[in-house]
Amino acid sequence: MVEQQKAVHGISLTLVAPVSKLVPNKQEWDTISQLVDILKPFKHATDTLSDSKALLSQAVPMVLRLRRHIERLGAGRTLDSLAGPLTPPAQEVVRRLSFAVRKRLEPLLSSKVHMLAALCDPRLKYNVCPKDFTVWKAQLVNLVREVFAARVAETGTAAPLPEMPVTPSTSASGETESPGEPVGVCRRDTDLQQRPGNVFFAETVAILPCSEESSLLASAQKVDSAECSVNRYFEEPPEIISCDPLAYWASRKHMWPDLSHVARQFLSCPPTSVQSERVFSLAGDVVTPHRSLLDPQTVEKLVFLKANLPVLNFPDLDFDTDDSSTPEQPSQSGSSS
Repeated sequence: MVEQQKAVHGISLTLVAPVSKLVPNKQEWDTISQLVDILKPFKHATDTLSDSKALLSQAVPMVLRLRRHIERLGAGRTLDSLAGPLTPPAQEVVRRLSFAVRKRLEPLLSSKVHMLAALCDPRLKYNVCPKDFTVWKAQLVNLVREVFAARVAETGTAAPLPEMPVTPSTSASGETESPGEPVGVCRRDTDLQQRPGNVFFAETVAILPCSEESSLLASAQKVDSAECSVNRYFEEPPEIISCDPLAYWASRKHMWPDLSHVARQFLSCPPTSVQSERVFSLAGDVVTPHRSLLDPQTVEKLVFLKANLPVLNFPDLDFDTDDSSTPEQPSQSGSSS
């Protein structure tokens, strides 16, 4: 509606007086435009976290981004896209959004699951919690120790931790890239136009504080294999935005088996229930009024295939139902002649 403001205004000039009153006036247009700019980051965050490939680790940066957005508006600083100060209705929306962010979103910043998932994301690491990094890192080390103890109890032996080679980054396409920045420098993806779905997340990561991990890691001392693997992981610089975190940990499961196990546990969890709801809604495409007598097990298998075949890059099955696919029948006139 805001994009068509000039067109709506032009049409209103041709309307009769009673009808033209239904068209927003200048103050109402200003309020609508401001509400669009205020709510736009929330829409982008919702779309990003509702993506089928979204990870739990993306929730924390989104919360930090939205909190920063609301704090700027609450402090009286207008957005660059706003021509003037906020109107009273827009100020009320900002007040309610600020309350909702504090009540619903900020608790995620103290959630163990969300914070450890963010730490295990090689694109984020310590940048999501520079102040409380040592606290969350200690919890991550404890989880790695538990996995290590369980593995030793099961196998009876503890494989030595291999030396860390210079490892290239793993992109979303599975290709590797040579590390080009020194340790402690946050690497950013400069070619974001090739991945438009990651633009908002990339912008969110770009505003996170870049911290020197050398000042965050503990001083050199005798540590066990769990803490050693965690330290080695954080010694590597954050990966670029196009890095696939799951592919990253799959490529390092032999180097850091216990840490990789913990990281994949956190990163394999989706941030929202949207994808699960989409899977449930697929049953409506399978069970129709013309196909209502299917066995429940058959419905389950069909839904499973419909949801997972695209993920496995399975080729589309070509069911040709056109009349042209049927063999031509011999002409009756030719046979009679």
